[in-house]
Amino acid sequence: MRKINVLFMQSQTYYGADSMIHGLLMRYFNRERLNVHVACNPGTPAAPSASLKALSTIPDLQLRPVRFGVTLNERSKGAILKQTVTEGPPMLASLGGLVRYARQHQIDIIHGTEKPRDAFYGLLLARLCGARCIVHLHVKIEDWISPLTLWAMRHADGLLGVSDFVARSAVDFGYAADKTDYVLNSLDATGWDPNLDGRAVRQELGIADDVPTLAIVSRVFPWKGHTELLQSLAVVKKTNPMFKLLIVGEDDPRATPGGGSYIAQLQEMT
Repeated sequence: MRKINVLFMQSQTYYGADSMIHGLLMRYFNRERLNVHVACNPGTPAAPSASLKALSTIPDLQLRPVRFGVTLNERSKGAILKQTVTEGPPMLASLGGLVRYARQHQIDIIHGTEKPRDAFYGLLLARLCGARCIVHLHVKIEDWISPLTLWAMRHADGLLGVSDFVARSAVDFGYAADKTDYVLNSLDATGWDPNLDGRAVRQELGIADDVPTLAIVSRVFPWKGHTELLQSLAVVKKTNPMFKLLIVGEDDPRATPGGGSYIAQLQEMT
């Protein structure tokens, strides 16, 4: 029986939560049934790709470095135009090489996130090499999403949400229910040790053993719910002030409306 050949799209240099989930799929897909490939942005010598570093640790993964061109995130029109002029020809050559690679390896499925370059280039690649295209949805589908992504979703062979809620948001937005489904995210349980003693962290931060402690661990930007959490804890504090909250993560100005530090905004709330 011929194995299914699947190619993941990883156009981002950063390794976010959606990339991590796709990395788990790449790592644990059954190699007796599938050959797994990934087209990954290598970054630059001055700014190497965190995605390439992370995905390079996955055994039996065929990795193809690809230059995906300029990203639109937090960029001025002038900067986008300048970088497009300098990076356009190498990008086209790299994407052309990816088409040849996909044909050579008889890729059956192109699998990418709803990120614009993943979805748009993934669909074009699928059509050029005769593969099916799946757009994996990690967020609620609303009108802020890139028109390139919305167009790619319209023409993709399948939409896969990370939850029933996300899948229904795509259907509610007008996408076909018969090509939309969902699969819940999972985690690698081998990295979880329920017996780990957290007292060292409490001692480091000066938190007594009997003080209830909550933690939110993520990139720090508005859509992760930090503001709502602080507002809720302000209500709790009125009747039970004895608790601590740990906010763990890095500021992500790219994802903060208007830019700037979201941590600074949270500090003003406390």
